[in-house]
Amino acid sequence: MHQRFIIGTLLLLFISCSIQPIFAQKKGKGEPASTSSAATNSDMDPKWRSQEIALSQKVYKAAMFYQDYAEAKDALYRLIALEASNETTNYEDTLLMLYVNTNQLLSGILLGRKMLESSPNDERILSALAVSEQQGGLYEDALDRYKKLHTINQELFNLYQIADIEYKMKRYGECERTLNTILQNPDATTKKVKISYGQGQSQDVPIQSAALNIRGVLELNQGNTAKALQTFEESVKAFPEFQLPQLNIKAIKEQAASGK
Repeated sequence: MHQRFIIGTLLLLFISCSIQPIFAQKKGKGEPASTSSAATNSDMDPKWRSQEIALSQKVYKAAMFYQDYAEAKDALYRLIALEASNETTNYEDTLLMLYVNTNQLLSGILLGRKMLESSPNDERILSALAVSEQQGGLYEDALDRYKKLHTINQELFNLYQIADIEYKMKRYGECERTLNTILQNPDATTKKVKISYGQGQSQDVPIQSAALNIRGVLELNQGNTAKALQTFEESVKAFPEFQLPQLNIKAIKEQAASGK
């Protein structure tokens, strides 16, 4: 009988990112379709266009306040169609963050890839796209995004994500090397990641402790139960409230007690 050990799922909530103060109304009869490609901005009556932009911004703001994300997206689609081309990127950026926050992975991936064509080094776009690809199981693509992000900003958060993906892709040697790099960095004791466990529960965990938990699972995969147990205990020592290594320690002890 195989025992299941836990790494945890990282929660990336872009809802805290700066979102443009914009929001839209449902299209009424007689109004031009917001997604129509037949008309350009130059064909629109300037006064009507200005009024529609202002109205859509108000509706977007109200929709976000009441967490009506479908209506908020409708407003953003309309604003993208109404605004001048040099403003579109702002609304697309907001739409991308909304896709990520509402777990619309495919939409987030398609939009993020489109936006990267004109802004290949934009950290917000790269981060949002990496999250969508990672959660969608496109690990190779997500790995490339996090590696690029790390070359740009040298953030430990990106290294942790790289290690997590390398483990999931069974690149255990690469994962171990990435974990070593993380654990040698003194900032790993203070910088944190939000990790989920159980039913909708999550914790802000020091990257050092989270990395040790992954290392413990790696050691279990190599059949070194004693070493894994020691590593899980180091993870708990580094952050006593961390639930995942505690659960892994419990699982090891229960498996040993059952003689399996």
